[in-house]
Amino acid sequence: MKKSRPPVHYIYPFGSWLGRAALWLLLTVVLIFALFDIFGAMENALNGVFGWLDALRLAAALLAGGVFWAYATNLYPNVDVAEDGLRVEWFRGMLFIPWERVIRVKEANNLGFKAYAVQVKGLTPLHRLYGMFYLRRFYPAFVIFSNLPEYEKLLETVRKHLEA
Repeated sequence: MKKSRPPVHYIYPFGSWLGRAALWLLLTVVLIFALFDIFGAMENALNGVFGWLDALRLAAALLAGGVFWAYATNLYPNVDVAEDGLRVEWFRGMLFIPWERVIRVKEANNLGFKAYAVQVKGLTPLHRLYGMFYLRRFYPAFVIFSNLPEYEKLLETVRKHLEA
């Protein structure tokens, strides 16, 4: 009976998921307040002139803020490599991606730093935004940045399984 190897962990060095989530939540609130004039909507509510336009503005701010926060918080996912596939961090859990669902790795060379988009079949709808920004296609993807320790080894492993 063949003994399976334990997964190899690739973990970003800059804090826990909770720390990243808190930082991005703070930045998201500041951004949303600035873009959507939330103070103006709250002032209208206090003066009794809160209308449907203010409600629409608040709803748009909440939606945009939620999407931006989720995108930014999960932009640097920790990755586990196992014999049967990848496990990619998503919020506090891990999403399993079998090797046969990994489609390609593409370098996103239009940035000031190295980043690699890994296109896969079927992740969450939010992962299509990563594909849109880094692959220029609306396909699900996750991103491996060069500040991930031993990212070359991770990319080599993924590419080896693509060739198999």
